[in-house]
Amino acid sequence: MKFSISNIAWKAEWDKDIYQKLLDIGFSAIEIAPLRTLANGYDSTIEEYDAWLKDYKVYFSEIASMQSLLFKLDIQLFESIENVEFVLNILTKGLIFASRLNVRTLVFGSPGIRNVHSNQEFENSKIFFRQLADLAQVYDIQIALEPNPTIYNTNFINTTLDALEYVKMIKHSNFGINLDLGTVIENNELIHDIIDKEHFQWIKHVHISEPYLVPIKSDHSDLHIELLKCLNAVGYDRYVSIEMKSGLELHELFEILEYVKEKGITAGVLHEK
Repeated sequence: MKFSISNIAWKAEWDKDIYQKLLDIGFSAIEIAPLRTLANGYDSTIEEYDAWLKDYKVYFSEIASMQSLLFKLDIQLFESIENVEFVLNILTKGLIFASRLNVRTLVFGSPGIRNVHSNQEFENSKIFFRQLADLAQVYDIQIALEPNPTIYNTNFINTTLDALEYVKMIKHSNFGINLDLGTVIENNELIHDIIDKEHFQWIKHVHISEPYLVPIKSDHSDLHIELLKCLNAVGYDRYVSIEMKSGLELHELFEILEYVKEKGITAGVLHEK
């Protein structure tokens, strides 16, 4: 497996400091949010893409994944087919954005816009994700549906097992789940119930996170090691990405990166450089 961190965790002026630290400890890439990465997001010019990639590729050859796909969008996605089509049009631009940066996994969270209030809205959700997965397949991109607990004000796919059952129902090769450790912690879920030979094929991405995206806590050291050992046991070879909101000082970020590296070494999935 490979390791990364989402760039929502730090200020843009720290990019190169973080990149170098990641290289030093054996991480392979970063995860990106569109508007955090390029000021114009999906409406960026080719010149803006190229300038960002030129700096990034000094350090890394790939990007782990993309999140915050619909940041600040105010709509009830499943309320109508018109809303479904509207959001699919936005995400088509998102897929083009990702493709230009050679991102191969998109994490779909957006808890605030995805509530379901009727059977029809649930059916609309299936239409939405099947069409999104079809579009993603055109760009050779995987969609990773993130379960979000009720603390994020959503009633749709609140647990990891809910997410697994949902993606198995949709049954599309470009549609799986993001295993979010913050969700696991908030819901008191069991890692061994989630990561097994039956389920692991649907795990497209993994977040090491905490509820409300607060800084990673060493209180969960045993859980972090268990997560990595279980992923390793089933042959997971995709990205494990640290996800936190911004607000830490640079040295505090470095300490968390070193902490995760240490857990990776203990779990036998990272090695001293």
